[in-house]
Amino acid sequence: MNLYNVIIGKNTENTDKIAASITMDNGEQRSYSYSMLFEKAKLYAERLKNVGIVNGDRIIIVADNSPEWNIACLSIMKLGCTAVLIDASLTTEEILRLIHKSDAKCIYTTPKIMEKLECVTCEEIPVLDIMNRGNPFKNRTSYITKNTPEIFDGDENIAFIIYSSGTTKSASGIMHTHYAMNETIKMTADENELSCEERILSILPSSHIYGVVCGLLGAMMLGASIHYLESISNEILIATFKQYKPTVFPCVPKILELFQKQIIKKIESKKGTKYIFKVFFPICKIIRKKTKINLGKVIFKSIHKGFGGDLRVITSAGAPLDESIVEFYYGTGFNVLVTYGLTETNIPTIGNRFRNIVTNSCGKAYPNIEVRIANKDDKGAGEIYIKSPYMMKGYFREPLADKAAFEEGWFKTGDVARIDYKGNINIIGRCKDNIVLATGKKVAPDDIESKYINISGVKEFIACGVPSSGADYDEVHAFIVKDSSLINSEDILREIQNKGAQLSLYMKILKVHFIDEIPMTSLQKPKRYLLKKYALENEGKSKLDEKDSQSKTNMLTIGQEVIDIIIKIGGLNHILVNNDSKLFCELGIDSLGAIEISLQIEEKWGVRIDDAFYQDITISEIVEIVKCPQRRKSMAYDIYPKNKTTANYILFRFHCILAHLLYKVNIKNHNNIPIDSGYIICANHVSNFDYLWLTMQFRKEQFLNFCCMAKTELFNKSLSSQLLAQVCGMIPVDRGRLNSEAMKCCVRQLKEKWGLLIYPEGTRSNNGKIGLLKKGAASLAIEANVPIIPAYVRGSYNIYPKGKKLPKLFDWKHMRKFNVDVIYGEPIHPQNLTIEALTKLVEQSIVALNS
Repeated sequence: MNLYNVIIGKNTENTDKIAASITMDNGEQRSYSYSMLFEKAKLYAERLKNVGIVNGDRIIIVADNSPEWNIACLSIMKLGCTAVLIDASLTTEEILRLIHKSDAKCIYTTPKIMEKLECVTCEEIPVLDIMNRGNPFKNRTSYITKNTPEIFDGDENIAFIIYSSGTTKSASGIMHTHYAMNETIKMTADENELSCEERILSILPSSHIYGVVCGLLGAMMLGASIHYLESISNEILIATFKQYKPTVFPCVPKILELFQKQIIKKIESKKGTKYIFKVFFPICKIIRKKTKINLGKVIFKSIHKGFGGDLRVITSAGAPLDESIVEFYYGTGFNVLVTYGLTETNIPTIGNRFRNIVTNSCGKAYPNIEVRIANKDDKGAGEIYIKSPYMMKGYFREPLADKAAFEEGWFKTGDVARIDYKGNINIIGRCKDNIVLATGKKVAPDDIESKYINISGVKEFIACGVPSSGADYDEVHAFIVKDSSLINSEDILREIQNKGAQLSLYMKILKVHFIDEIPMTSLQKPKRYLLKKYALENEGKSKLDEKDSQSKTNMLTIGQEVIDIIIKIGGLNHILVNNDSKLFCELGIDSLGAIEISLQIEEKWGVRIDDAFYQDITISEIVEIVKCPQRRKSMAYDIYPKNKTTANYILFRFHCILAHLLYKVNIKNHNNIPIDSGYIICANHVSNFDYLWLTMQFRKEQFLNFCCMAKTELFNKSLSSQLLAQVCGMIPVDRGRLNSEAMKCCVRQLKEKWGLLIYPEGTRSNNGKIGLLKKGAASLAIEANVPIIPAYVRGSYNIYPKGKKLPKLFDWKHMRKFNVDVIYGEPIHPQNLTIEALTKLVEQSIVALNS
């Protein structure tokens, strides 16, 4: 049988229906009906024939998700060939290794991936552009040269060879037949009541078994529609849910975890919704468990609308999903099908069903699949062995790996589980050495170790997965025995950094432990479980953590905290990360990681950064956005300060009169302010009313030619913000530093005989006392050659201290108006003074005014 014929037969009456579509990053969409899909597949198949492809040949697809990926796959199946699926996110070296290992005769790829493959010469293998009607890339051959050897083991029954680390020691080609894939999808659809009416939103790579079954083939064999995204971001996902209204959403646990955090945060932002959720969530969850009645879908309808409103099924696979997250979605009315399967066993193998969802396990084996627990311990836990008609045919050209993977017909998964009294299977760990990353990807330690050979001074190097604190995935640690205790550890770390910089993200070492001896078995294999134990017992004490530990003894800056977040989410080594590191093209952060980074930053500082991401964004740029969100786009300093009008002055005088009525304001030495030159007022800063107190006696001309420095957070598009900026003559500046554009703007106004208000402390006082003065005001005074007028505001802190939402209007304790005193000091001229000396003199003057 051939899946192409099955898909054609299923969709004879669906020709005008949208089969596949995609949303691009610029918002544009591209879609294909089934008739268009099949026509394109015929065209692509002709291209394959033109380059000499025949029945049984192996054709590589290495590309990101798109409808054209589906077309290429159909064209391969149409010719009775085998599709070799390679993850497009791999490095050039890894892709090339798998190309040669697969012994394929042609490659489908995209211009983006083609940049990685320029070293594939035209004499070796034709490369076709998946985005350009399957045509060969320009300047490349359109045929196979005569000296190319014929494939001797082609098999038209093999639909896919999927390269995965799986449970073997290195990436192997896992072969699946047309028959097994067809039976898997039919069985899955029947068990979960899926139909041709489904709209599937797929964010899973089509190069993985999960993406093939639940996305690519699942959609076409149902006659359903599937939608892809060029890249994943928080905004794009939300917009796609709203517009596309999917009914099925296959994803990985990390996505569900991110969504849950967002929803909980929104719920807790309002007292009303927080109370409703607290009361009704446990009720909905209990009722559903007891009666199967899904009240959550009604009570929490607004949450469902966020997912488009039509979502019937969410599948989660690839990595463990925390029970609390499953409980959250269950109680709010969603059907999350926690599923287990491997590339070798096909997916699903074990899982919850649409009509039978449990939250504390991945459910039971699917029909015709046998599961047994081998080598049980005293608690009934042991390795999962599986027999299945949907199983792989074997590893491509690896008979020894086939033999090692099976025992009397049972496939040894390497995962540990126990079966509860209801027959549900609980996955509790792994007995093999593979490292499971946050994405669900499994990595063989041997593969990682092979990338770090020949490091000077290293006697033994062992890679090991160590469970990440509070998570269900591993961090990649290295355990090193040095040749000599005299070897400099920093030199070893530097060489690890250099090697890691050339590798994929999952190959990078997060932590290094220098130890005296590697524990070995009698067969001289490393006892990795003892190394894991050592790492967990000495958490935070490894060599690579010394720098972090030392820095964390002091209060972390925002920059350091941002770097910590990126290191943790990206699974990165801190020696690889600095302020100039580029988030995507250097550190290899993927779209899911970018979402999690943006969510954590928003949760910590209340600043959204996902809409500011671009390919070359650096950590320092992210830090700048966190410190000052309005700096996503550079400030147009030439428009500041905005020109004031008579209407602005009238509004200002109104507030002055109102303040005089409410408070007793005394202003001393106002005549110290010059009228024939520019000047800088340096005052203590204790409340939001300080500007008003300091300018209350300004005449109209003084008011119109007076400006102040203000934090950029105050500049937004609201009318009140724009009016305040104009009335006060605000110039935007980052707190804590003067950038060159703001400096130039201030100097310009001072030389035009304007007055400038600066709070040299940089922020409002927390306790009403004067803090440490910064040097910006002194620098400006020297640059513009204008005097500084020291000033002290007394009593304002009692009226409107920092942290209070509203000012006090009356001193009820003493039954009187609040007193406010403003005292101006003598002008301080900057001639012959250094910045430090002038700053010190200003500070002494302000303190003296207070006394």
